[in-house]
Amino acid sequence: MKMKKRIRNRKGFTLIEIVAVLVILAIMAAVAVPKYLSLQQQAANNAASGALAAAASNVSQVYANMLLNGTNSTALTAANVAANANTNLGDYTASYAANSSAGTCAVTITLTAFPTGTPTPSTNTTKTVVLQQ
Repeated sequence: MKMKKRIRNRKGFTLIEIVAVLVILAIMAAVAVPKYLSLQQQAANNAASGALAAAASNVSQVYANMLLNGTNSTALTAANVAANANTNLGDYTASYAANSSAGTCAVTITLTAFPTGTPTPSTNTTKTVVLQQ
């Protein structure tokens, strides 16, 4: 009679139950960690693409402002546009280089500084914007 009473009053988990739960958690972690790392890389790539788009928009805006302000055609060069473009793009820093040829005004944008603590983008970090004269 005493044995039955002791068995009924036992509370808690058995070792097998705890091991089974740990195995399930380990399997879930093995699946989740690579997916998380993949999402980090994808986010870094998308952020770099967004920064390049912002820089391209900035170059186009500077060029349009120069046209609207009546800047003469000799001063309306890729070098002047690049010199007046914003280099601070939030977490990123951009550099601009003029690529002018006959009849075209082009600015090449390169992301030069990336946020610390995040993966380096694996996508292209350079973009060329061609401005029509």
